[in-house]
Amino acid sequence: TGVGPGTRCGGVMAYDDARGKLVLFSGKGTGGAWANYDNQTWEWDATNGWVQIASTLSPDPRWLMNGSAVDVPGLGVVFHGGNAWDATGAGYISNETWAWFGSTWVPLSTSGPVIGNHSMVHRPAPHNDLILFGGNNGSATSDTWRFDLGTSTWTQVITATTPYPGTGVTGHLSYYNPITDKVIVHG
Repeated sequence: TGVGPGTRCGGVMAYDDARGKLVLFSGKGTGGAWANYDNQTWEWDATNGWVQIASTLSPDPRWLMNGSAVDVPGLGVVFHGGNAWDATGAGYISNETWAWFGSTWVPLSTSGPVIGNHSMVHRPAPHNDLILFGGNNGSATSDTWRFDLGTSTWTQVITATTPYPGTGVTGHLSYYNPITDKVIVHG
């Protein structure tokens, strides 16, 4: 119902289970130009349809991948990184982690990995963390990173083996399987 966010690509979207809202942030905005990204936040539910939410604090516009946003109980929708543009239009690869609290964006960390086009999953207790894999930090990577939700700190995870050794991967998907306690990567 109503006017929605319009056609766009490169935004992120995740379902905020506690609030019953689908949250969409950024992406290619009006006009269809590749550099025309906005930092709009939209929410959708079955009752109200799409509603644009004005936030007093918001991340810079950015190109993200749908696999880079997750729902974290108690925090809402969380995303990390992305190819961003500052107020002057200068581009950069972000190291920021943001959470949507239903009315405003809150920065959780500005010292994470500089990365875009990656995938990220949430692992609930006992882990209580986010796992980020792959992406692009100037070139494709197969790095693994862990964000501790209790301390809001990122640490690189060194593993004995890694998918995509030597080549890295971007634009892929990840899924956390709570039954096997494993993160599955595809793409």
